[in-house]
Amino acid sequence: MVFLACSSDNNDELASNIDDRFVGTWVRDESVSGVVEQVYTLTLDSDGSASYSWYRHSNTIGNTGHESNGIWYYDKNLNRIITDCTTSATGSTVILDVVSVTSTTLVVKQEGSSKSKTYNKR
Repeated sequence: MVFLACSSDNNDELASNIDDRFVGTWVRDESVSGVVEQVYTLTLDSDGSASYSWYRHSNTIGNTGHESNGIWYYDKNLNRIITDCTTSATGSTVILDVVSVTSTTLVVKQEGSSKSKTYNKR
């Protein structure tokens, strides 16, 4: 398991761009029964703090994962959730274009991706 952290400085300007529709813990489960367990978790708090993690267990490869903490805000002009959390040790940041959001489902596209991903509120 790898652990990396981002800065967690509080910023009043960012806090004013928090959209309550996105506050909560969002989970995307891409597990394949009997083959691989793979879970992504995005937590966006009302104070502007954020965390992103993924965990994978494969019967052939073993365990691997990543966790990052930082800040987030919503850019309403771009309809985008912006964080300084990273997706992996390569340093790509978690920036998500919002496709849709309900009280239980968040559909996003990672910046630069053409595929949408669905997260469910936990």
